[in-house]
Amino acid sequence: LFGLDSLLDWCMSSPASQRTGVALASVVIVALGLRLAGGVILPVLTALFVASVSSPVLRALQRWRVPRVPATILTLLVAALVLAGVVALALTSMAELYAALPRYGAALEALHADTVRALVRTGIVSADTLGADPGFDVDSVRSVVGAVFSEVSEIVSNVLLVVLLVGFVLFEGPAFEHKLEMILGSHEGLDRVAEAARRMQRYLAIKTAISVLAAGLAGLCLAVIGVDFPLLWVLF
Repeated sequence: LFGLDSLLDWCMSSPASQRTGVALASVVIVALGLRLAGGVILPVLTALFVASVSSPVLRALQRWRVPRVPATILTLLVAALVLAGVVALALTSMAELYAALPRYGAALEALHADTVRALVRTGIVSADTLGADPGFDVDSVRSVVGAVFSEVSEIVSNVLLVVLLVGFVLFEGPAFEHKLEMILGSHEGLDRVAEAARRMQRYLAIKTAISVLAAGLAGLCLAVIGVDFPLLWVLF
């Protein structure tokens, strides 16, 4: 019904269309910015998550009459130890999996050969139909595992940055509350923000506990039935 020029003129003249266009353009620009700044944003978001989960530990230490600075340092040490332990466990498990790939490749090739012979014996298919045995490409799987290993290694390089950011967030907590109260202009607004933050921290704590419990039960089941590297699958 409309030519292209008429359609463009209508889009430019309609306020609703202009708002929609600006909104879509803003989404694209923000998404592109987040993609390009992923190397910076990811450590910051990780630090905010760790700091949020660690805040109940800090408050518990303060309730036990531990001064603010020592309590913050202890909380930061606990968070650093947990992060270092998870990363070390992941790297060790992935290195063991990488070394065991040839053994898995030989087992899969033997399984494939046995399956081919069984199908030929039953007459379901012929050997000519199946063609040559493609085998198991260990190198391709190793490349995938190596890529994941490099990603984990990059995360390890950011652990120190994450720990420093967590310490900054924990140390700046009281000052941030004071600045936020000045911005909001009332203590009532600060109470609403604090309540929202407490609910978010409670959600993150519950979600983390449920995830740890589910992963632990899955790892226990894998260990009982004899699956290799259960700790690696627990981490995943």
